[in-house]
Amino acid sequence: MKRIGLLASYILFATQASAQMVTGNDLVAACEGSSGEQQGFCVGYIMGATEGIRLGVGAPFMIEGDKTPDEINEISNSLLMYCAIPEVTAAQNVAVVKKFLGENPEKLHFPARGLLLQAFQAAYKC
Repeated sequence: MKRIGLLASYILFATQASAQMVTGNDLVAACEGSSGEQQGFCVGYIMGATEGIRLGVGAPFMIEGDKTPDEINEISNSLLMYCAIPEVTAAQNVAVVKKFLGENPEKLHFPARGLLLQAFQAAYKC
């Protein structure tokens, strides 16, 4: 279990040297932008990061093949410290992230994926 926690931490906080890190400032600018490209980036980033984080945490259990999807979701919820609600829409997740970013301007220089996780931990408590 310790290895899985380390793997989850690596997936959440590692950055590729060749890729530019998206910060909270970048995400705010996109989400507040008026162009279709900016709005598309905002929604796409939040949806993609959400799925990527959950997949990254659940992947080792999927590979092992001895857990049901519900068990993997429970483990992911525990490791990520928030309980995903299947009925939540993409628009709701975007609203949660935008609200968190607006209420925490002192954190906007941090990586957006970590802020997204903090937003969900605050909004979707288990």
